[in-house]
Amino acid sequence: MKRLFAMMIFFVSLSVPSFALSDTEYLSMKKNNTDYARAESELTRLWNELKSSLSVQAFDDLKREQLAWIKTERDEQAESFLVKGYSRAEAYTFVTEKRADYLRGKLKNSSPLFARAAYAYGDAYYDEDEADNEADSSYGVDVKVTHGNVINDTLNVRNKPGVKGSRVIYHLDNGEDVYVHKIHKVNGADWYYVNAAFEREGWVSGNYIQLDPPASASEEVTSNLPSVSTDTNIASTDNPSENSNLNEPSVVVSKDIGSDPNFDIADKLVGEGKIPMYVRDKGSFIRNQNFKYVHVTGSTVNLRSQPNAKANILGKARTEDKTGILPYLGEWTHPNGDRWILAERSRKSVWIFGKYAKLLDEAGYKDVLRVQARQIKRGDVITFGVYEQDDDYSNGKEPIEWIVLDKKGNEVLLISKYCLDRKIYNPMPLIIGFFMSTTWEESELREWLNSDFLNTAFDATQQRKISRKRIKNLDNTKYGTKGGKDTDDKVFLLSINEAVRYFSSNKARQASPTLYALYKGADVSNGACNWWLRSPGYFKYGAATVHDDGSVSYSGAEPDVGFITVRPALWLDISQSY
Repeated sequence: MKRLFAMMIFFVSLSVPSFALSDTEYLSMKKNNTDYARAESELTRLWNELKSSLSVQAFDDLKREQLAWIKTERDEQAESFLVKGYSRAEAYTFVTEKRADYLRGKLKNSSPLFARAAYAYGDAYYDEDEADNEADSSYGVDVKVTHGNVINDTLNVRNKPGVKGSRVIYHLDNGEDVYVHKIHKVNGADWYYVNAAFEREGWVSGNYIQLDPPASASEEVTSNLPSVSTDTNIASTDNPSENSNLNEPSVVVSKDIGSDPNFDIADKLVGEGKIPMYVRDKGSFIRNQNFKYVHVTGSTVNLRSQPNAKANILGKARTEDKTGILPYLGEWTHPNGDRWILAERSRKSVWIFGKYAKLLDEAGYKDVLRVQARQIKRGDVITFGVYEQDDDYSNGKEPIEWIVLDKKGNEVLLISKYCLDRKIYNPMPLIIGFFMSTTWEESELREWLNSDFLNTAFDATQQRKISRKRIKNLDNTKYGTKGGKDTDDKVFLLSINEAVRYFSSNKARQASPTLYALYKGADVSNGACNWWLRSPGYFKYGAATVHDDGSVSYSGAEPDVGFITVRPALWLDISQSY
């Protein structure tokens, strides 16, 4: 058995190219080489946009392809530059830029955001063989130029009005500004000739343009302003969304905004890109200074990109956990009487239908947290602390999601839902040719979790809520390998026994890496990865693991294997809140 395990480790080591980046080299290059950092950042940006643009199946296919590139192809491509005398930083910068070009091509063919993204990075947004993407403006009648906003997930811009006999030449994204120049009716439905940023012009269905209101309450809607028809008798379509009714007026009468004390606040939010201009200009946006938070009051509530029931859903929130408590930014009442609440989530503004939102002051916020803490049960997922996860340092750290494994009184045992980082357990303990033992007490990973990770993921207040526990380090129950002394830790890894006890099946034990852990070298199979346990493995210097299929490996791995990830665990005091 020992010989077989040693041979497995030997062949694993052979599969990693000698020229591959070590963890230290990767971090140093990302920190110290501007060109590589820029290329890596651009690759991450494109990946995140593709994640939101592709279908689930298409993104899964691309993910498998991307994993293969990270695990093997990237290093193989870099070698071709290294043998020509380029430095490692230059080689990895070249192959990362080449990969970014490939992803940019994928984005071009799939995403409505491509035109803006490509423009921002200096690329043409259509190929030479698409140079005839000119819209035919000979249809329709001229109207007074009117500003509006797109209120549909992805809006097709066509070369002619209507669907039959036309083709899509561009896409517009939800919330984009457009200017209407002409109107033409197709089967009783309004089609607008619009222009948008980056010289995109063409015909769009009027059902998906929210026009600005008149300048004042006294101004009437005149015949030279396009009216939005809800007639659905449009010819057969390749975009079902173009056959939908909005059931909301597109042109509304606004009150005078001149005396509105909240106009300056709204104007600032427009400048920050957090609200569309029509919300500001209608003059009914307010911010109540008595409130700081919004608590959703439905079991699962949609968070939308615009104050419109047809707008893009940016996420969901649940009343029973922290996802349902968001910073309050303001509120707006639609002319039809609907009240919408503006909140913030992950540094983005979101809209909540007023019926499902309750405003909270500081005292109310603390009350809700206390109630939520008392209601936490085994199997729940909660957020606590932050850690880099999307590998995009420009947008800050992301909230950490934790699975509740156990609850004892006012304390809950948590394990991270995702594998947060890729770390070795300990350097190989070799002294004068002999392998020395490594226990959890002596491991480098234990030191990292209770110092660097603890201070990075949690502020001082949060750290006080993490209980320091006496951690039992039992011997390996299958091989008898010594577990070493018990320890006192705030953050730790599960033991073999705990991994078996707290998860009902191999499937339940499976975990995916964050993008950050993936780019640091996590090995992934079918979306899951290996993660460390604190128990000793077969050898006295190794540690047990959980395989990517969720099975517990009692034999484990050598402590310096470089592709295994970390799922921190901790006991959290929820007696007040968390």
